[in-house]
Amino acid sequence: MAEPPIPVPFRRPPPPPFPGQAFPPRVDPVLAGFDRIVALGSYGLLFVSVFTFGVPALAALALAVFHRDDAQPLIRSHYRFQIRIVLTAALFLILATLSALLGGGLALGQLIAFIESHAHQVAAVIGTDSQGREAWTAGGLLVAAFLFFGLAALWTLAASFVGFLRLVANRPIGHGVK
Repeated sequence: MAEPPIPVPFRRPPPPPFPGQAFPPRVDPVLAGFDRIVALGSYGLLFVSVFTFGVPALAALALAVFHRDDAQPLIRSHYRFQIRIVLTAALFLILATLSALLGGGLALGQLIAFIESHAHQVAAVIGTDSQGREAWTAGGLLVAAFLFFGLAALWTLAASFVGFLRLVANRPIGHGVK
């Protein structure tokens, strides 16, 4: 009769074999280090893009898209997060642009109407008639445009900073690494 194996303290059992493989896949340390540096640099580009009108965000998006398929799972989660950062900021910028264009168009229409009707109708523009409602709508849309631009900037700054910190700590983005 064979004796049971003696447990060794602080020793982990070998990992289970992966489907179709006898051994777990090896991670090339040079490529893993390169991917990590690229992901950290992409977070830096995203952070700086707020102050440079978004141009570096396009470079960060390209890096994330082209490197996400061949990266290790931890870095892959960060590349996916970087793509989400850019797409969310782009959505906010589209909403801000639409609000600014609509609000600016309404405000320009109000300015033209004011010039045509001269200064004696100031009370009507400020009052509750249709021109007054359009003026308030135009002002509200312009305020919304500034809010959406601010949200895009704040989201990009905060999300890239949090992602950078999580990558430095070797933590994935999301609930699990896929």
